[in-house]
Amino acid sequence: MTPTANIEKPTPSRAEKPTPRHRQLVGILLKYGGRELVDRLRLGSFLAGNQEHMEEHAGELASDLEELGPTYIKFGQLLSTRSDLLPDAVLEQLERLQDQIQPMPFEMVKTIIEVELGRPLMDIFSSVEETPLGSASLGQVHAAVLRDGRAVAVKVQRPGIRELIASDIEALRDFAGWFEKRTEVGRRYAVAALVEEFNSSIMRELDYELEAQNMLRLKRNMAEFPHILVPSPTPELCTQRVLTMDFVAGLKVSRVGPLIQANMNGEKIADALLEAYLKQVFVDGFFHADPHPGNVFLVDSEHVALLDVGLVGYFAPTLRRKMLQMLPAIYEMDVNEMIELTLEVGEAEEGFNRVELKRRFGEIVQKSQSGSIEQIQVSRVLLSIVRASSECGVRLPAEMSTLGRTMFHLDKVGRFMAPGFDVNAAVRRHVGDIMSRQVMRDVQPKSILKAALEAAELLGQLPRRANRLMDALFERKLGMRIDVVPDAHLLENLQKIANRITLGLVLAALIVGASQLMQVQTTFQIFGYPGFAMICFIGALVGGLWLVVNIIRADGKTRDEVPPRS
Repeated sequence: MTPTANIEKPTPSRAEKPTPRHRQLVGILLKYGGRELVDRLRLGSFLAGNQEHMEEHAGELASDLEELGPTYIKFGQLLSTRSDLLPDAVLEQLERLQDQIQPMPFEMVKTIIEVELGRPLMDIFSSVEETPLGSASLGQVHAAVLRDGRAVAVKVQRPGIRELIASDIEALRDFAGWFEKRTEVGRRYAVAALVEEFNSSIMRELDYELEAQNMLRLKRNMAEFPHILVPSPTPELCTQRVLTMDFVAGLKVSRVGPLIQANMNGEKIADALLEAYLKQVFVDGFFHADPHPGNVFLVDSEHVALLDVGLVGYFAPTLRRKMLQMLPAIYEMDVNEMIELTLEVGEAEEGFNRVELKRRFGEIVQKSQSGSIEQIQVSRVLLSIVRASSECGVRLPAEMSTLGRTMFHLDKVGRFMAPGFDVNAAVRRHVGDIMSRQVMRDVQPKSILKAALEAAELLGQLPRRANRLMDALFERKLGMRIDVVPDAHLLENLQKIANRITLGLVLAALIVGASQLMQVQTTFQIFGYPGFAMICFIGALVGGLWLVVNIIRADGKTRDEVPPRS
């Protein structure tokens, strides 16, 4: 990171009184940004006298974040999706962040469940396993059996975690404010906005009721994929701090060995999983945003389950379309198309360098073309595009980086299940169908109805407007600007205008009449519809096409005949 040459004098704030959290954050900055950066930012007062030790013994970033606690573990996980901010070596470290800590005592778990659900534990469950299935920084999960005999998993949030995270985020806000105010790097990458994005993300993850809704929505969207399972929540046993859902017995795909691979249809499952994610991203615009191998369970030889739906992503329709267009451009290595799509979805900042961007994209293409098309890693190309764009002054939506990391994880998951699985071939195989489905999804009945209403309004107003136009023409009230056109041509063109308007009125009458005739049932039918109405529609269609062709041909001929302006 390179700070600006001129650093303005910091203004006093409550953040100028260092707290232990501030000192720890500046310590991280010192380790990974260097002593010069800290000195030029004038943050030395936030250190506690161990600068030299930290400079000489800079530990792994992932380990440092784990020591800072749950907020920073989650923040590191968010940063691991931002290839535009950090180099590959750091991203790889962040991907290894472990979110396993000492479990809560079962008595504490029992108290939280009873307070949240308002009933004694044994009135709800016939049994609850005291040893948790897993223990993370935000909560832990216990296996249980409901009174009706259904096996469930109960996720319980740690007490006080919201307050701890809120306090840590305030420290992050202070730190991001300093950094963005005092360095060009901070301004370029909008670190304050990044902290706010993280705050929104983690607050959603702490809301277990929202996670239950995410599970139901994802389950509906995945209904057409029989090989993909999503556990169902039990809504009456869910609150913001307790989530009760179906118990899923299985094995993390990262633990699938050669013996299991030999007895399962790994290629089929991996292909279905990839197709399901393409649908989530490009058709639904709502997707499971954390498909790392620990969140994908192999249930049996034919099924996998998607777990932990606290983190989800959203893709707006316009961004979905542009990103779907980006995939063929990547496979075809079309640099110009990649640049145009990048500029359409991104925001060019002051200092944007198109020439440099084209050069960088050319480098990406050259590296990718070193092998065959089957060896092109779309995930890495996407991440490279995000980084190159950021460095050339184009700020891209964070969703692009998220998509790249998601595809990267899917590639790893697919290879755990089937070592020979080719994720790129699967993408190419499914992308055409996904494009068609997205188009059909965008053409909603309400859109068609709106267009029909607008067309009906146009048809209703067309005769009145045509009459006004004709009256204006005949009464010589219509002003026209004509550049050096002979009188004969003028009369001829006016006659063509009148003829086209007349034909347009006839076609409109045919359409209106056909609409009325549709209500009259007759024995004479065409394609199952009243015959006379269909004849009117077909006549209007043929007449309309003839009119369009005639207009195009006549206008082209007129342009050829009219001399150019001097």
